[in-house]
Amino acid sequence: MKLKSFLYGTFIFIAIIITIYLIAIIVPTFLSEGHVGISNGIAASKRIGVFNHEYVVEPETLKIDSTYTLRFGEAWAEKSWVHGNYFIPVKEPSREEWKGFTMYVQMMDSIVRTISFYEQYSVYTIEDDSTKNIFALTMVGGENSFLRSDFAKLGKNEMTIYIKERKTDTTEARRQTAFFTIRKK
Repeated sequence: MKLKSFLYGTFIFIAIIITIYLIAIIVPTFLSEGHVGISNGIAASKRIGVFNHEYVVEPETLKIDSTYTLRFGEAWAEKSWVHGNYFIPVKEPSREEWKGFTMYVQMMDSIVRTISFYEQYSVYTIEDDSTKNIFALTMVGGENSFLRSDFAKLGKNEMTIYIKERKTDTTEARRQTAFFTIRKK
């Protein structure tokens, strides 16, 4: 009788542990379902099957002013995606404005320094139809920062990205512009 009750108790204990594990793993994926996906590198983009092109950033180091010298890491474009569920982790976006491509340019400086840079400067590119594409600052995993922008299509092999000082009361007279180029590898 003791053996039977021990086996029964062990079975219940194992069932409870497995249930807690499955809830801890599966439930968060259902809660994030439908949110825009952000990759944290080329390897991750390839692993989930959304990678499109790798880009080369020229120059790799860009001196903006006496305070900021930017260092760029890897750059890539991927098909835009949203989080799926545990069984289908990556889905194509259903919202029309999320479809297309997302471009990333890795910032190699510390996140604190990158945030202070982005508060002072805006980063954008101008497409063929004079549409201004703004690059947003994106943090991934608390340690990586990227300039990220969405594009309906990526037809160009090379793109110029402008960095302009944000307009404030003190900077209206001297709004400097710098730029860097990214091209398909």
